[in-house]
Amino acid sequence: MTTLSAFTPEDQDILVATPFLVGIWISTIDDDEGEGDDRAERARLKSAIAMLARRHADDVLIAETLGHLHEVIDHREFVQGIDQAMDHAVAAVRTIQAIAGPAEARAYAGTLLEVASAVARAASESAGYDNHSEGDEGLLSRITAQAGALWSRVIDGANSERNISPAEDSALTDLSNALKRALNPPRQVG
Repeated sequence: MTTLSAFTPEDQDILVATPFLVGIWISTIDDDEGEGDDRAERARLKSAIAMLARRHADDVLIAETLGHLHEVIDHREFVQGIDQAMDHAVAAVRTIQAIAGPAEARAYAGTLLEVASAVARAASESAGYDNHSEGDEGLLSRITAQAGALWSRVIDGANSERNISPAEDSALTDLSNALKRALNPPRQVG
């Protein structure tokens, strides 16, 4: 198994920061509800990273990468790089593939998708997705809210079942496709 020390300091910074960048990036997609859902998504990001670090304890590179993430998770300078999160993800996967091999690159790419999915599920951001508030009055209000949520599920399909907005689902698909291309670059015909 490859350790983080096999990479240059610059590559280590990218490998450690990329799960955080991907999580913050997905939290900005379809960001309609302001600070409330941002707080929920950032809390979910921190808990997802901690859970994934425990789950991947046997995978030294991922465990080290996620273990060092606490050093960067509250630093504002990484938030500035969210526009390039997908580029960072692709670069990180390619770097791992070049140094550690395809199996570890696939594991890292899977971890990035797990982080992004966990953050996307953290808060409902589309109108009609379980928007019942405790201040609603009476049975008719509760029935109307539940019917609206059910109708959204019928219209939007699986997105609402996973509590992921259509825009977030599209972003997750784009990330998945970009990572697949990074793992399977086109072969040069010579």
